Amino acid sequence: MPALAVHGFTLPRLQSAAQPTRSSPPVNRVVCAALQSSVVYATVPEGEELFVTAYLPESPSERKTNGNYNPQTIEVENARQRDEPFSLHEHGFTLADFQLPEDLELDWKNADQVKDKYYPLALQLVKDVSGATRVHPVEHIVRKGRARTSRGQSHPEDPAVMQPSNALHVDFTTESGPLRLEWALPEEYDLLQRVPFAIVQVWRPIVGPVDESPLAFVDVKSVSPQDLTYGRLVYPDKHSSFYAMKHNPGHEFYYYKGMTTSEAAVFKCYDSRTQGTARFTPHCSFHDPTTSDAAAERYSIEFRALAFFEEEG
Repeated sequence: MPALAVHGFTLPRLQSAAQPTRSSPPVNRVVCAALQSSVVYATVPEGEELFVTAYLPESPSERKTNGNYNPQTIEVENARQRDEPFSLHEHGFTLADFQLPEDLELDWKNADQVKDKYYPLALQLVKDVSGATRVHPVEHIVRKGRARTSRGQSHPEDPAVMQPSNALHVDFTTESGPLRLEWALPEEYDLLQRVPFAIVQVWRPIVGPVDESPLAFVDVKSVSPQDLTYGRLVYPDKHSSFYAMKHNPGHEFYYYKGMTTSEAAVFKCYDSRTQGTARFTPHCSFHDPTTSDAAAERYSIEFRALAFFEEEG
């Protein structure tokens, strides 16, 4: 069985990584030069631990952090130009067909409608792409805006919607992955914590194609464990954690140009398995310098789910 490098280590390949159950959209091999843009990396004052107060719709202006966020120039390649598609388990992200039913009608800002109508479709996609034996919803976030003017705060015209963030990050850590499992399924936590599981995110445009503020991913094979900076995510009554990213010129950035509403990017936020698979996928939005200033704001939804691999437990 061939090996793969994950976070700088050579590890055995998982069978599920080589056998996706849902096909990716056709690869577009029109060759274009990599884009030059910038994303934000975090630094922390010496002797301090990074913290960020959680976004709360009722107090959007109170998000605080002790981090220093520094823009760095990067090159971003169009992942559609690769001869072979990226793999969720090997590279940390992939692109999948995700055509919603034509008669589906919902208000994307109505959380109950999204849970009732969208969650079942997104859960099936997570199961198909990851090869999981069981899936369970965690949460969703609707975003609208421009990454060049925001690091994820609320939209100025609609505080219930968040803007895209250009700060490179991973949403969960070795600590908060299991914690989110406990929050989501407290009655089953003692049993499920012994089952290999991942937190998988589905990112889909609500309006497409995406020109403004596309989502970029870092191939996990270009990430060192030392690049991950632990940060506390502070809620009024509890704490979680995330990883900010230290700058590393070796990071390899990719995006899917012109994503449509019939496609979704699927990527890893966390994986409890320590060998043989991508665990943490750094990602953020970025400004595409070829985008017209007149382009509409990006409008998208991100959905997170627990994916269990019971046959490996």
